[in-house]
Amino acid sequence: MFKYVTIGLLWLVSTLVCAATPQNSVVIYDAEKDLLSIQAKQASLKAVLGQITLRTGVETLMSPGAEQRVDADIGPLAMERALKQLLKGIDHVVIYGGASQQGSPLVTRLEVLPKGEDAERGLMPVINIMNEASLQAVYRPTPEIFNIAQQRWQERVARLPEEKRLQVTARYDEKMAAAKQRQKRKDKRKAEHERRKQAHQLKKQKRDEALKASDPEFYEQRMQRREEIRAARGNSLE
Repeated sequence: MFKYVTIGLLWLVSTLVCAATPQNSVVIYDAEKDLLSIQAKQASLKAVLGQITLRTGVETLMSPGAEQRVDADIGPLAMERALKQLLKGIDHVVIYGGASQQGSPLVTRLEVLPKGEDAERGLMPVINIMNEASLQAVYRPTPEIFNIAQQRWQERVARLPEEKRLQVTARYDEKMAAAKQRQKRKDKRKAEHERRKQAHQLKKQKRDEALKASDPEFYEQRMQRREEIRAARGNSLE
């Protein structure tokens, strides 16, 4: 029992370290074509797999003993090929579930193990699914868009035990509603900024027209001065 408690503590420490470590990996995912690109330099394997999980919806389980530093310059490649390149020399299992909307086999689960370890021993999610539900809602670009990543996520949620599924769904819906409210406030602020900008420009235009009517000579001098100021600012930026 002590052995498993120790493994759990080490896993927790590695999670905290990964969270505090500066980003040294980049994962880019094309959710329309199911293509994956991975750039990493001495990055935590668990952190890289965590990024892949969030972007692709692939459920990723990893044994604490498989954690290591990795270098990668991969893709864009099909999901399975990219994962195999990343995990070259590392024991892993790729599992398919159903097919994409284009009809190709869909990678839905990845298991990463130390050398010679049994496939079911010591596997833990690289991201807690409740946290993942929050992040899936926050980072989903547009709620109306349904892509391969969303297909994977929804199928995974559907396979959960009912109690857990309800908890995850409630968390996702809560965060999605909050994200929509934030976007709504952002759009409102942007619209208000544009309204004020247009009102300011209109007011300025009316002042210029009044000045032109009352004192054409001074108006021309002011316009010339404005052009000089614009030119000087443009030169300072070059």
